[in-house]
Amino acid sequence: MSRFFVEPYRTPNIWFDEAAQFGLGEALEMLAINNVLGNMSHFNKEVYVSINTSPEHILSGAVANALAAISDCSNIVLEVTEHSPIANYNEMLTALAPLRKKGIRLAIDDVGAGYSSFQHILELQADIIKLDISLTRNINSDRRKYLLAKALCGFAKDIGCNIIAEGIETLEEINTLRKLNVDKVQGYYLGRPQALCDALVHQKLVLS
Repeated sequence: MSRFFVEPYRTPNIWFDEAAQFGLGEALEMLAINNVLGNMSHFNKEVYVSINTSPEHILSGAVANALAAISDCSNIVLEVTEHSPIANYNEMLTALAPLRKKGIRLAIDDVGAGYSSFQHILELQADIIKLDISLTRNINSDRRKYLLAKALCGFAKDIGCNIIAEGIETLEEINTLRKLNVDKVQGYYLGRPQALCDALVHQKLVLS
């Protein structure tokens, strides 16, 4: 996760949105991606790295250029968000094809937050569907959220996708998602964002 240590604190999406407004969106995003890729050698091969990226930067070739030196990308997941419109899915599939050949997996982020994510799932043949926090928050006590998540999980299994639930903050939410056979969960209940040095220590403890 990108963090900007400038006062007053502002969330990463504000920084990226404002960079895009000034024509610096691609430069900032590639800086973040290159920083991640430059540190991948520190991680165990069993650890995979998720990279949020904008469709326009996949289409421009910027993402492919950043990954050019990596021959095996099987431990890299590209996440395309619900909030990123895609005007031409055929062009997007063409741009993704060489990356997929290198082993990259594709995730659709923020599923359940709006209509676009469902279109992304249908058109992009994703490997992973990530349930948005708006759908998972209090899912243990909200029957409508539960039923929608259940339908999405069933659909994902039928098309061979893995399901990751985002924004998990309670054990009750985890237990409910277990009933839906969700593959993985992420959220503050399991751990907060960490600096690389802290994440490496945590990785060693977990693997030991």
